[in-house]
Amino acid sequence: MEYAVNGMMEGEGRQLPINRSLTSGKSSPPTLAKIPPKTISLEKGREPSRGGQIPMRYATVIGERPRASDNESAGGVMHNWQEDLLGITECAQDEHQIFQEIERATQSLGFEFCSYGMRIPVPLSKPKTILLSNYPEKWKQRYISQNYVDIDPTVLHGRCSQAPLLWSNKVFRSQPAFWSEARSHGIRFGWTQSCLDAVGVGGMLSLSRSHNVLKAQELADKERKMRWLVNVSHLALSRIFNARHVNTLEQKLTRREIEVLRWTADGKTSGEVSDILVVSVDTVNFHVKNAVNKLQTANKTAAAVRAAMLGLLN
Repeated sequence: MEYAVNGMMEGEGRQLPINRSLTSGKSSPPTLAKIPPKTISLEKGREPSRGGQIPMRYATVIGERPRASDNESAGGVMHNWQEDLLGITECAQDEHQIFQEIERATQSLGFEFCSYGMRIPVPLSKPKTILLSNYPEKWKQRYISQNYVDIDPTVLHGRCSQAPLLWSNKVFRSQPAFWSEARSHGIRFGWTQSCLDAVGVGGMLSLSRSHNVLKAQELADKERKMRWLVNVSHLALSRIFNARHVNTLEQKLTRREIEVLRWTADGKTSGEVSDILVVSVDTVNFHVKNAVNKLQTANKTAAAVRAAMLGLLN
């Protein structure tokens, strides 16, 4: 199994082997495009969630590998853990409730901190990045004010690969000042993975802590749950954010407008589209004009690109 590690963890004497995808040895597709500095923080004035009871099945895996009981195998524990987390996040009504459950699952896996970032792919010139984390407040403010999302090596990795990344000094060697500052806030040992959903929205989850190197045995014991947490986090949070930023555009476009844009994206002219759909050129142009106005673009090419980026042409 391969693993995306660019160096050895501090205090480790060996390099861990490398994993290219969630379920196979195949290379993962690119994930996040370049993220300009426009960033939205949802934590202002919000204290991290530290209390609360950890669900029993989360608590059973704190700091140790799941043990099979007489009636339940280790695989069954994993299955129940997945179902519990997925059920909780599906019932949550907003991003803060979902993130509280992500925090609890993070702590049950032996980490202090979690950070989730999601990139909305439009507008193409300045896509929005939404950040949620329970990092120390000073570090959250510093990260946003200095636009560290543009230089963070874990983000740079997540833009082009969905392979999990184990943090190391070598990973952060291009940004020593950034790495030193993060460590000064207790963010020292961590793991990151990104994912991409069906509408082209990318998300990335980082789990980290201030003490104890993440060693090979712990990673082997917990990585399946960590990967599951990445995907459930993105599934739950993208459901909230897509409804807010993406789905409103999808609801505005008619079936015919989407159909015309699909052929336009394939390079067809209005005349060719009219022949394919057996309608007049004026009818095609009418639908194109409506789509351009609804998507708030300058022309039909831009409208087709934007619709494709939003997954509206799938």
